[in-house]
Amino acid sequence: MNVDFHSWDVEDLPFEDASFYVVVSQFGHMFAHRPSVALSEMLRGHKPNGTIAFSTWPPALFMWSFFQINAKYGPPPPEGAKSPVLWGNVDVVRKRLSSLADNILFDHHKLIQPGLSAPHIKDVCVMAFYRASRFEQTYFPVRCDFSRRICVVGLRYAIAEVCLFKVILFAALSKFCA
Repeated sequence: MNVDFHSWDVEDLPFEDASFYVVVSQFGHMFAHRPSVALSEMLRGHKPNGTIAFSTWPPALFMWSFFQINAKYGPPPPEGAKSPVLWGNVDVVRKRLSSLADNILFDHHKLIQPGLSAPHIKDVCVMAFYRASRFEQTYFPVRCDFSRRICVVGLRYAIAEVCLFKVILFAALSKFCA
């Protein structure tokens, strides 16, 4: 099997219409500022009766809480942007896709994120946030509060001694209307 992986702007894909039998997004589409545009592009690129599959984080789990904390401390999203966590809500996904697909399937899987401890996982998350938002230039007490909140969330979701389990929502869509 010959498979090519590409990374592109999901709101402006450089592919011809109906190029692929399968279109996959591993958390990428959920960060598009305009979900309807991203979905239109994904649909445009796939062949009739093809499949689109994607994974997102569902509510009430670690990443959902992490996004809520980021929203409090990070820069505001662009005007009109939809929250990426909405893609983890089955009802929202079903509403966005119901007129476009004949078959929508949902499944949940556990994803293991290794870590030495809850504070170690916190450090990984904080560093990712720093890089994304230049947060390191923020007033020190604000950084401490952010770090403390992430650590509390990490402890809440830490399972066993060295792993943090995140449940991902996997959606597969097939037999789209042409």
